[in-house]
Amino acid sequence: MSEQDWVAVVQSIAAGDQPALHQLYEMAHRIVFTLVMRITANRETAEELTIDVFHDVWRRASSYDAANGTVLGWIMNQARSRAIDRLRFETRQKRSPG
Repeated sequence: MSEQDWVAVVQSIAAGDQPALHQLYEMAHRIVFTLVMRITANRETAEELTIDVFHDVWRRASSYDAANGTVLGWIMNQARSRAIDRLRFETRQKRSPG
């Protein structure tokens, strides 16, 4: 699929097209899951965060700007950020008493 096709799918999502979100999920969920799994080393967390990433894509599709990078790069950056945030949260939870 060309980058223009990826951008068109995100633009459709921004317009509220739920089937376009499903299409994007089918195209990218495996690579998102794999990245999150590598960072968190927890299958359940990776599954949860993968869904969260696509929920964010649904909410933030209108803010995607092709000038800042590819669609997949945008999605993967969100996935990486979410996974790192989760690790930091879990580390704080383990360190705090109580």
